[in-house]
Amino acid sequence: MVIKFGLEVYCGNNEPNRFVYQYRGEIFDWSEDDDFDEPDVKVGEIVVYYCDRVRAINEGESFFAAMDDTGSEAMACYEALIDQESGDLKDEVKELIGEDALVLDNILLIERLEIDERFRRRGIGAKVFYEVMKTFGSQCAVIACKPFPLQYQGYLNPENEAERKEPGAEQKRRAAFQKVIAFWENLGFEKLPSSEFYVRAFQ
Repeated sequence: MVIKFGLEVYCGNNEPNRFVYQYRGEIFDWSEDDDFDEPDVKVGEIVVYYCDRVRAINEGESFFAAMDDTGSEAMACYEALIDQESGDLKDEVKELIGEDALVLDNILLIERLEIDERFRRRGIGAKVFYEVMKTFGSQCAVIACKPFPLQYQGYLNPENEAERKEPGAEQKRRAAFQKVIAFWENLGFEKLPSSEFYVRAFQ
């Protein structure tokens, strides 16, 4: 199997979110031997944010405002990684990523990496992550993600109460979270002690 994926970039032209670039891509199963008359098979999606702290600092703008204006996930990442008083990476982040990464300033946030259930356990997600990391991560001090099984989005909403009360529902939910966490840990991510975010250095 050959994996093909493309990325589109979205970035605001105005203050303050112009320092945070959203890249959204679709992942396809593709082979050079395929009949070009046949459409590629979509197997997943990925959404990442390249958070340009260097540019914000150089232009004298607020990186806090840029992340806040981008959205709740970006702001949660900021609060997990950045010390509110100094504006620098938190000590616990520095300890996890190591001194070699501290010469860099930017952040790569993996907001979403989803592989269709039929195509899982083939290493596709890992291949896509490493390509994205090599493309965008070389200027980043830290790569971050918050492991979350997407089938549980909105799980705590009132309309899903019946599902939550089903026998074994909580055990199933915990198993799904552990599976996603194990995926990211196998890619070198470590949990921040005070947060749900996991981080790793580019190196």
